[in-house]
Amino acid sequence: KEFQLICRWTSGTVIVDRSSEKAKTKVDDEPTEHSAVEIDDARNPCSINAIVAELELACGRKGLGRACQRLIDKGRCEYLERELFRREEGEATKSSIEMFHYVPPTVTPQNAVLVAHKLK
Repeated sequence: KEFQLICRWTSGTVIVDRSSEKAKTKVDDEPTEHSAVEIDDARNPCSINAIVAELELACGRKGLGRACQRLIDKGRCEYLERELFRREEGEATKSSIEMFHYVPPTVTPQNAVLVAHKLK
């Protein structure tokens, strides 16, 4: 359940602020997993807005969403290291896993890619 919440909260980086006049977008009739309707629902104590308010987070929902994204990325790195680059007991790591941001966050906050390869 916690992982599902973290996954939902990552969309805090891309939620459109409904109160902004510039952000007049149509919300689909059927909410998706990461729709603004579900995440912004003030009645849901696990919504990203409720968590940010309850914990009085200065970073806001975008900051919490970004932190959740990095937490998931860290887990992905560890998975790659453990599962794809298995090593024998006592053997030194012979792989490289790096995260790159390929466009500025002003273009899209979903701007990270993990690159993994074996070192020779």
